[in-house]
Amino acid sequence: MNGGSWERAAGYVNNGNSSLTSYGQEVLDAPIKHKQIYITTTDSQSENYNNTSTIFGDAIYETSSNASETTAWNADYSVCFYSNGTFSSRGGGYSYGYNAGVFSFSGTLR
Repeated sequence: MNGGSWERAAGYVNNGNSSLTSYGQEVLDAPIKHKQIYITTTDSQSENYNNTSTIFGDAIYETSSNASETTAWNADYSVCFYSNGTFSSRGGGYSYGYNAGVFSFSGTLR
């Protein structure tokens, strides 16, 4: 995973958004051991980012310092998931240039 193509991860913020069932029913139905569920109360980038601080292994909180800026390690693009960008993705797109990379993450609609 070197960047250049967004790769979807089996993680999502459980915010009740309709995109969860419209685009991710298979992930919702998967056994808990195969996915990461982020719980939210106000569904903001900063709250969802702070909630990742207690989850280890997804490398979101460990490799970044902010919820909505390009602040992941190696200057990789990082925007925490919220609203209709409920699903976790990693890597960064080709058009992100030097901001794409192994530490890049964002929320996506599907």
